[in-house]
Parts: sequence; C-alpha cells; structure tokens
Amino acid sequence: MASCTVTDPTKTQRWLMIGEGGGITGAYTHFYMLPSGKIYRREQSDSMYIQLNPMPGRIARGYFRDLPDVFTNPGDKPMPDNIHKTLVWYKKGHKRTITWMYPNNRSEKADEFYNFLLREMYEYNPTATR
Repeated sequence: MASCTVTDPTKTQRWLMIGEGGGITGAYTHFYMLPSGKIYRREQSDSMYIQLNPMPGRIARGYFRDLPDVFTNPGDKPMPDNIHKTLVWYKKGHKRTITWMYPNNRSEKADEFYNFLLREMYEYNPTATR
C-alpha cells in the first residue's frame, strides 16, 4: 500500500465508490476513486481512509466517462443477510447509487463495470487485501 492518510475522498467534487458487503456480519470493503486516479480503501473496522497506489488519471477519467451508461438499470434492493455490491457516483452535490446482489444479477452493466474496475485497482495495488 502507498500510505496511510486521513484524507476523505468524499469531500471532493467528484468521486466513485465501489464496494461489497453485507451477509450475517455486515462486513464491507469500499474503494473510492477520484478522476485524478487516486484510490482509497475503507473497511468497516477502519477509522480513516487508506490511500493506495493511484492509477493513471487518463484511465480513471475513462471510467468516469462510462458512468452514465452504467447507471441505466436500478439494480436490486439489498436484502438482509445477503452479500451485495454497490456503485456510488458523486458529482457536484448529486449522488447516484446502484446496488445489486450476486450471483443473481439484474444489473449486468454495473457488475461488468465493477469487476473490471476492481481488477484494475488491484493491478496498481497487488498487495492490497481482497
């Protein structure tokens, strides 16, 4: 991992969060990405955001350009004790959220986007926990 920091990525004008969690324990892991390529991780036991190695800004901005197409399906309502995935897109005061359970997936575009972005984040952070 790159460093520990108290920087809060949710205080910026634009960010994207991908995360999964739920189940019986309610445990979760969230990854936040900024258009600059900065990446942060936060889990239920963390008291701060952990800054990870960034990806190139041009790659990150490509993901942000794809977001309007990803948010075309409303997804599923999370059910208690079920593990679910979430995408949150924040842009200048407006937050859009899509949540779906897996393996039954009503949000194919969101799931494909989520999986591709998560793989890319781990490429830049191979020692980060999964």
